[in-house]
Amino acid sequence: SATQSAVVAFARQQLGKPYVYGAGGPNAFDCSGFTSYVYSHFGYQLNRVSGAQAADGRSVSKADLAPGDILLFSRKPGGPIGHVAIYMGGGQLIHASNSHKKIITKGLNGSYFSKNYKGARRILINRERPGKQIKYIESGDTPGLFLCPALQAEFQSVMDCILIFHFHWAKHESDGL
Repeated sequence: SATQSAVVAFARQQLGKPYVYGAGGPNAFDCSGFTSYVYSHFGYQLNRVSGAQAADGRSVSKADLAPGDILLFSRKPGGPIGHVAIYMGGGQLIHASNSHKKIITKGLNGSYFSKNYKGARRILINRERPGKQIKYIESGDTPGLFLCPALQAEFQSVMDCILIFHFHWAKHESDGL
């Protein structure tokens, strides 16, 4: 499974590759092509355009950013989402820059990014805690509906937990989950 550090490390392997509008890798990228490519390497399918990536994963506050989170930006203050990046931790991000014409790192508190920040999405499920086991139980309220109580605290609602369970189960069915 993907870890925060693995996502950031793979993203960093793309540094210096050219920006090309509409490109999704592996040799050139636009911003959403870059984020999609990085996550596809780990088996996650993100929406292809930046505005639609605002629906991927779950919302996370700026104060709770973690490496690997998708950052959402407008192209101008108050505008719609038009740019995405990957948070690296320590106030740094990596993205396919149109103005620099390549994959670069920048500070999140830079002028453009601070003025145009629209939010962030968490794609990864934290499975790195020692001793954490995933146990699935049938819900007493809805026969046939499975909940994942070991993960429930990871999400804002039981529905998020169920959706992630379904995605995880479908993606890793051959792993015996």
